[in-house]
Amino acid sequence: IPIEFAYGVQVISNPVKTQLEMQISVPEGEAVRWELLNASGQQLFRSEYLLGESGNTGIAVRHDVSKLAAGVYLIKVNYANGYRAVERVVIMD
Repeated sequence: IPIEFAYGVQVISNPVKTQLEMQISVPEGEAVRWELLNASGQQLFRSEYLLGESGNTGIAVRHDVSKLAAGVYLIKVNYANGYRAVERVVIMD
């Protein structure tokens, strides 16, 4: 992995009403799992990806949050090498 590679997650629009949109940085060929957690740390959703194509450095994710209650949630991204990135997201009515 090049030194300049930046791990992380960026929420495109925060606060969110119905559609969570985010960009997750992923090194080429590495597995990544992201989770949506409520304020108590309970997992509400989980998804995994493996980027094996040359040149891929990220994934664009969209997830429907329209049925979730308004409040503060966490997005946790776990990389295969043990690195973690966490981002706070606010969901509005």
